[in-house]
Amino acid sequence: MSWLISFIIVCKFWLNHHHLLRLARHANYAMVWLNSIFLMFQSLVPFPTALMGEYPKNPIAVGLFGVIMAFNTLLFMLLYSYILKHLLDPEMAGAEDPHVIRKSFVGPFSYLVGTGLAWLNPDLAFAVYFITPLFFITPVHKKAQ
Repeated sequence: MSWLISFIIVCKFWLNHHHLLRLARHANYAMVWLNSIFLMFQSLVPFPTALMGEYPKNPIAVGLFGVIMAFNTLLFMLLYSYILKHLLDPEMAGAEDPHVIRKSFVGPFSYLVGTGLAWLNPDLAFAVYFITPLFFITPVHKKAQ
């Protein structure tokens, strides 16, 4: 189950990362560094996944997964915010929901709720971790007016 949850989350990041990079008119040094830091922390995902899979009833193992996912989501939001503020392709202006960053806080909040639940009931934490990426499975677009 931990592998499946991790796989869905990584796929969600990958799909949204692909979408995000298409929004940028070009890359600059700061964006490359932000992107590299995000990818560096994405490379940590197998570690808490393995811990959670090996020790599914251990609150530290299950909670660490939530902390890593919350942090990765915050890093992605930082990259997203930077691109929207500094590198947005003028042709893409207006295509994004202007509240996308604010709405994205659902992710870190939910992962941290799962982290807290790990101490009460690790199975509930698994459920929260499974449900959370479903809110972001496709990129958020501005609604037609």
